[in-house]
Amino acid sequence: MKLEFIKGHMGGNTIAILDGRNLPEGQELNISLDIMGNEKLCCQEAGLLYPPIEEDEDLRVRIVGYASRKFISACGGLTQVLGQVLAQTRWGERFGLDLKARNTIKLGTEAGVVTIQILKEKNGIKTITDMTSFLKEIYEMGCEPLNLCGSQAWRIGKFLVINADELRKTLPKANVEKLDEATRNQVVMMQNAFFESSPFAGFDLALYDNQTTREGHTFRVTFPHSIPKGLIEPSCGTGSVAVCVAAFLNGSLPHQGEKASLAVRLESGGGPELGGPDTTLVTLHVEGDRIQEVSFSHSKVEIVCEGSVFV
Repeated sequence: MKLEFIKGHMGGNTIAILDGRNLPEGQELNISLDIMGNEKLCCQEAGLLYPPIEEDEDLRVRIVGYASRKFISACGGLTQVLGQVLAQTRWGERFGLDLKARNTIKLGTEAGVVTIQILKEKNGIKTITDMTSFLKEIYEMGCEPLNLCGSQAWRIGKFLVINADELRKTLPKANVEKLDEATRNQVVMMQNAFFESSPFAGFDLALYDNQTTREGHTFRVTFPHSIPKGLIEPSCGTGSVAVCVAAFLNGSLPHQGEKASLAVRLESGGGPELGGPDTTLVTLHVEGDRIQEVSFSHSKVEIVCEGSVFV
């Protein structure tokens, strides 16, 4: 069977886009995982596109995670790549979307409706993803501080969020920035303990610190979702939101007044280490002691190839 695809990346987070209508019913997950493998498209997530189901949707998206090997509720990187795909190719026409007449698309996902705004700027296409539905999922699952294998961390919904400074306390001689062997072993042990302690635990892990190298940036991030499987995402939309929620809860993002908007710039992308050459911009709207809305965009999103794949 031959299937058309288009592939892109967000700061090194690789995404395949497929027309879900062309996949046999009941085989969507297995076929997607086969396509995403190293022998074929070598992707970390896949998005299966369908016509809308509900009235408040323009496009339905099912998302497959390669590490978890299942359908997942949200993927910020996919929305960023999809913005480029809809703006620069004819894939939108397959589903009756006219990007010349509109720049806002509502995506129906398992986490709810996700709105993306596609803006044409001098330097190219910029996509702003409203991640509030994912934020609501986080709050529904809950957030809590953890002590795992002698290091402090946070559970943010299904995410394990680790401050690199906590690893430095446990591993004073390790090169945490480069994720050396000692750091990787500690992260893997913490993640295994997380699996045992939390019913929500999945392959969702964020590592961050505030030792940025560029002016105006708040944190450095990387996302070693599954070190044993070799899955370290340089950039991650859901992970960036999880980091900001953890930082907000531990007081690292102070604000004044009952209502505030916070712009958090994260150094990310480029490779499997802490930080990177790109910027993930996360915008938080805060009321009191709670984040009410969140959106993000990434500075480097590209379409890399388009064609057909055989399965």
